[in-house]
Amino acid sequence: MLDPRKSNALTATIYGKTGSGKSYLAHWIAKKYAKLNKRDRHIVVSTTDLDRDKYLPEFDKISVDEGTPDDLDWGQVLINHPDLYVEMIGLDEQNEHHLDKLSRTVRDMGNCLFMVDESHQLFGRYTDAEGMRYLIRQGRKYAVEWVLASQQPVDVAKEGASQANVLIVFRTEDKAHVERLSKRLEVKESVIRNLDDYEYIIHNAAEGKTERESTNNLTF
Repeated sequence: MLDPRKSNALTATIYGKTGSGKSYLAHWIAKKYAKLNKRDRHIVVSTTDLDRDKYLPEFDKISVDEGTPDDLDWGQVLINHPDLYVEMIGLDEQNEHHLDKLSRTVRDMGNCLFMVDESHQLFGRYTDAEGMRYLIRQGRKYAVEWVLASQQPVDVAKEGASQANVLIVFRTEDKAHVERLSKRLEVKESVIRNLDDYEYIIHNAAEGKTERESTNNLTF
């Protein structure tokens, strides 16, 4: 259900607790898209570069922190680095404009896969993240496919949840999260709580399919 060769408008949210396999799956998607040259650009945003070093060493890396110049030309960055891993360190109200500018640049350039790992730390924290919100709402118009991976579905801004055509859920035990996700997946709460390590439920709204799969079947 995640075969990049068949997908032409992937918008996905991936939920699961630390160690569940959600980041592995998100990086696998980015890897496959890049290997197939599915889009002109493949951009991954995360709060750490550990997964980049492990899974996506071929992606160029740029680190963004409080010392990054405000006038960084993201357009030129993406032209120079079509496969890019953006490590955003200590993102807060003082430098969140970098995420906003990057999102707007991705939208304007189009034809891109845009993946945000640990999105509960980056997306949804700021009420004025309009660039990111607009990208999520209107990305398909610009041939932008996006993936948001998060530990906490209740913290991801509503655009991410409502606009996704694919919902992926790994094991989680938080009562509020399980209750919300079970309703969207139309499965019993116990199913989500009892998923094995690296196992997930995937729901494709466009195809009306819900399946149980595992990252053990995915290799880099």
